[in-house]
Amino acid sequence: MEKIQATQKRITAIDALRGFALLGILIVNIFVFHAPYAHYGEFYFGFEGAELSVVSNMVFFCGGKFMFIFAFLFGYGCWLQYEKYTDKIAFRKFWWRRMLLLAGFGLLHLLLLSFGDILLPYALLGMTLPFFLRLKDRTLILCFMLIHSVPAMEFLLRQVIEFGAIFTTSKYSLQEYIALNTEGSFWDLLKLRLYDFGTFRNEKLVMYIPKEWSLFLAGILASRHRLLENLDTRKGLVFVIFSLFTVVLWYLFQGPIRAAFDFENSFIQALLFVLLIVLRELIHGFLYVFGFVMLWKLSLFQYLLAPLRFVGRMSLTNYIGQSIICFFLFTSCGLALYGSLKPSQLMITAFVIFFAQIVFSYLWLSKFDHGPLEGLWRKWSYAKKIKQ
Repeated sequence: MEKIQATQKRITAIDALRGFALLGILIVNIFVFHAPYAHYGEFYFGFEGAELSVVSNMVFFCGGKFMFIFAFLFGYGCWLQYEKYTDKIAFRKFWWRRMLLLAGFGLLHLLLLSFGDILLPYALLGMTLPFFLRLKDRTLILCFMLIHSVPAMEFLLRQVIEFGAIFTTSKYSLQEYIALNTEGSFWDLLKLRLYDFGTFRNEKLVMYIPKEWSLFLAGILASRHRLLENLDTRKGLVFVIFSLFTVVLWYLFQGPIRAAFDFENSFIQALLFVLLIVLRELIHGFLYVFGFVMLWKLSLFQYLLAPLRFVGRMSLTNYIGQSIICFFLFTSCGLALYGSLKPSQLMITAFVIFFAQIVFSYLWLSKFDHGPLEGLWRKWSYAKKIKQ
């Protein structure tokens, strides 16, 4: 407990928010570890009744929303690191060294555990952030809007120009995926992950990387103004109420809303529909960010959500740890449960894993200042001392 108390200068709300994001990432990722991404709809939307509701609600409330938080906080942390340096050249050297090391973690994670790794693209995109840090707010906002709109522009371009689909397809059938994951050797699994990474490449480049990159910039802008630490209670509450109303309204009427747009035959309606989707996703993502921070201001919720900060302080260790556990659970290298569980069972499994990570993180941080991978990353990153 002494080590935990010794590091109270950290911004605990951000640590807890990062832990909250890791919970959501685990919930989303466990479904991908359990069944092939290329046959996601075929597998999961083949369920009926309550199980189908679990899938639909998970996609709506979790899909992309927690990566939103994680990417936003990545940019937020970049600015906090930047402020520590008076010598900005020294910062760039430190930051690029830090990103190079993160890329190493990501490459190993990609090869050994998950084709959907985020660490490697975060590291590569992160290397560009020093060039954005000195931009004025207006320029940063413009860059955010342009980069974030790339998936929307791809959708609109598709309305006037015919070109190949970017979404993931595979030469393997659903049953072949199940057989390879439950009966294949580690070498078979490695080849399958590399194949999946290749088929996922275009979708990742167009649909995910622009959003992650733009959210890095949003995080930088928010950190520059200490938005999370100094969130105005009244303005924050108004935004949270408005956002919650918007998300609930969309959830209840998403079918009729989509049906109201003839986006297949009208370019203008397609444009409006895409803009509406982009706006709704931003509102939903920021609802989680600012809603969590608003709740953190309340003593009761701060007490209830406090365990999340231990997981958040060890985000790199816990992110990779989640992949190790899921790899063991679902492949032939462990319990080989691939494709055998119901959505509700996956949700329960995710919460059990996350609870175990809370306990592990608390026990580790009661003895050490940093998580095991965080300690290595920090030691290698700070090859030179910060110049005050």
